[in-house]
Amino acid sequence: MNELTSFLDAQGFTKAAKIETLKVTLSPVKHEDTNVDIPSPDKRYYWDGKAFGLHISSIELKANEWIQLIDLLEINSDFVQILSIVNTNLEGFYPNLLPNLTFVNLSQNKKLNHINLANCSQLTTFKASHCPKLTQVELNGKFEQLNNIDISFCGELAKLRLPNTLNSLRFLNVSNGNLNELRIPKQAQ
Repeated sequence: MNELTSFLDAQGFTKAAKIETLKVTLSPVKHEDTNVDIPSPDKRYYWDGKAFGLHISSIELKANEWIQLIDLLEINSDFVQILSIVNTNLEGFYPNLLPNLTFVNLSQNKKLNHINLANCSQLTTFKASHCPKLTQVELNGKFEQLNNIDISFCGELAKLRLPNTLNSLRFLNVSNGNLNELRIPKQAQ
């Protein structure tokens, strides 16, 4: 975990007070003047020795920095619970192993074209709305807790593959997309 937090510190991330602060709305950052919302870069993480959460908004990283960040998240996968990567230059998201994720938000990533998640058995919420270049989302393996999926306003989304274990699914929003392949397991229908 030290390698991951050192990498984040070197990239200018700040440590947040509570993991709940990382469940972020898509609004601009609030500043001291309560009458002004200024959309500014936001890079925060939370680590209390047991759980880790990461929020990245309105920034660009180099391709090798994205790869390094995902690799470090996977190395520390036992602790990673919350990921919010919003309005960045991320092009693809396909980590091999993040089993303890509970919340993922990849919304408003203008270059994001493919998402592939597998075996996130603790994941309850998955969001990837307003990603204009997103063409494919694949959720494979075990997702027993997943109850909320929002992949709306992804005009190029043509393929959505959902896992066979979706017993908890209560909300699925794929509106304003271009789906021509949707696979929903029988128990979730």
